[in-house]
Amino acid sequence: MGYLMSNIGLILFCDEKEGKRNGIIKNIFIILKRLVSSKLPDDAVKKAELYDGLNIFTVRLPYRLSELKKPSRFKMRRLKKIIKKLCLDYSIEKCFFPDSVPDELNIDLCIKNPFLGHFLYKALLVNILKKISDKKGKDIRELSVAIIHGKDNNLLYSYINMLSSISKFLTIITKKKESIDNMADDIFEETGLSVRVTDNMISGMEDAEVVVNLADLWDFNISKI
Repeated sequence: MGYLMSNIGLILFCDEKEGKRNGIIKNIFIILKRLVSSKLPDDAVKKAELYDGLNIFTVRLPYRLSELKKPSRFKMRRLKKIIKKLCLDYSIEKCFFPDSVPDELNIDLCIKNPFLGHFLYKALLVNILKKISDKKGKDIRELSVAIIHGKDNNLLYSYINMLSSISKFLTIITKKKESIDNMADDIFEETGLSVRVTDNMISGMEDAEVVVNLADLWDFNISKI
């Protein structure tokens, strides 16, 4: 991924309608509270413990995105103070803003989120498999997992590499069987994991207990597979 860290923050903002639903007195109170305090509400920060010591904190700031299109110097100082305190309190190394955040919001400890949804999906996958194996009453290594390959070979490789330490039964469903066969050979040499590769959607999913989809299923003409 390019980012090796133990704690990261994902920055969220208030709903655009949230402030409009509050009364005038409550809105005045919220504004005054922002002016005198850099502390976030207790429920503004939530922690998710993931794999390999990776912790993700979702952080909801008391601002709407529309308020930050042209932030004043005072508002920027307040935001920087809030985020600096947040990172110190929770040992967060880097915070990620959503792509929709205005370019004017330039804070040293934060960058625009460079990840697609696959980032969190991958980070949560081991936890998901553990929950499934617990419910089935079986060892996680005994789960039969199928991955539907999309267009990104590097993404697929990262998933296979991650699962190689906890999976014994892994199937790749792909339209690029020849090239993925070569990848499977490399994985076997590196990890000892034997990966089944097929271009048949029905056959590949037939015995799978877990299916990880990395593709747009419109790419597969299921009626002809």
